[in-house]
Amino acid sequence: MFTNVAPEASGYISPELATPKAHVNTILDHKAIVHTPVVLGLKTEKKEVTRTNAFTGEPISHDTYNVTTPITALIDRVMDVHTHHDQIIDLLTGKKLDNDDVHVFHGFNRPDTLVTKKKK
Repeated sequence: MFTNVAPEASGYISPELATPKAHVNTILDHKAIVHTPVVLGLKTEKKEVTRTNAFTGEPISHDTYNVTTPITALIDRVMDVHTHHDQIIDLLTGKKLDNDDVHVFHGFNRPDTLVTKKKK
């Protein structure tokens, strides 16, 4: 049947016909509780550090450092939120179509195989 193709090719493939589709892009405005991190203040602690000789164990120096850390909290606020919805609908059935296909480049000019020439 086929003379110039792979031996496992046994016949013609007839794909399903594409159905009419609608691309729906909407923005929904609604209220939501948003957790906002806020710095309430600073906390200062004194830390004492003693350096010793690793071989003899004798103290070399003794210093006091001030360490400042922020005091944070979450504040709950009611805010207006804009939610974007992008979906494709089959017009014959009215159902939402899955659009999880990963776009793949085919051929010789794929972005991961392009070779750039170095300028001299």
